Amino acid sequence: MVKVGVFWVAALLDVDIIFDIEEYPDGYQSEEMLLTYSKQHKDVWEKLTKEQCDGKYSSYKFDTLPRGRVCYDMEEKAYKIVFYRGSKEFVDTVGFNIKQLFGIEERENCFIRK
Repeated sequence: MVKVGVFWVAALLDVDIIFDIEEYPDGYQSEEMLLTYSKQHKDVWEKLTKEQCDGKYSSYKFDTLPRGRVCYDMEEKAYKIVFYRGSKEFVDTVGFNIKQLFGIEERENCFIRK
């Protein structure tokens, strides 16, 4: 099963992750070589923040917290995790948590910071 999606991370005292995942069967065929989540962050933010983390981030704007996207490169058969904000140290700190959520093997190097 291939999982793609979006996420936001709050990492002050604990690591809180707000996320959504779409699953595709192994061997899924697509004209696009990069399998990605079908919606934009701003389109799912309100719903997800009410449902996850006890709603404590529901008053935030969708672009307040560091966020990212998990994609799957069908040609390379590899995940790409894109962080839109965050230092290398931040990505290293929360990367394990993101990989766990999406079922990505720990040894796979797939982080991209934009």
